[in-house]
Amino acid sequence: LFVFSNQKHIGDAVACRQCPPFFRRKCDEKVFVVDTCTPINMIEYEEFINRAFAGAHKQCCDLILYDGDKIVFVDMTCSDESLLQAHFQEGTVVQGKRAKCRAQIQESLDFLYVVPSIASYIDAKTTKRAILAYRVKDITPFNEIEVEERLSKSEKAWLSMIQELEQKSLKTPMKHGFTYQSIKYPTPYQW
Repeated sequence: LFVFSNQKHIGDAVACRQCPPFFRRKCDEKVFVVDTCTPINMIEYEEFINRAFAGAHKQCCDLILYDGDKIVFVDMTCSDESLLQAHFQEGTVVQGKRAKCRAQIQESLDFLYVVPSIASYIDAKTTKRAILAYRVKDITPFNEIEVEERLSKSEKAWLSMIQELEQKSLKTPMKHGFTYQSIKYPTPYQW
């Protein structure tokens, strides 16, 4: 548990350790900025879950931020911008990072809501947010434009339809009163 105020730049502790050093030097391990004038608490949830449950709960958010009346679940990623929405990968359509983030946050909420005292604590908050904090990598490991150019007309139509459905699903309300949003680094989240 960390407490901070003012502006804080945060990195994804787990993903940044797995990122090649070349990319880490360029980003300084900063993915998310929180701007606050009051102290807020931060739980590195993914780190905690990995230690406490030995990775048994793999699909979870990275951070939980909270104060007296607000709680924010944050999932962070550093990737090519084209991967934020559904895309082709090795011949199949895969879920975009935005949809994956939302699912991971929902799974984290469902996991925590099993404990009645935690559920009551979260329910008592007046502001509840689910945030994808993302940073666009400076260098893309593969040429996404080249992949898009090789798609047939029907594959492009299918991908477009999947992307549209994915965007619609991101706009539907989440369980437990949470509102979902994406924030691109270095845009700060105003607490």
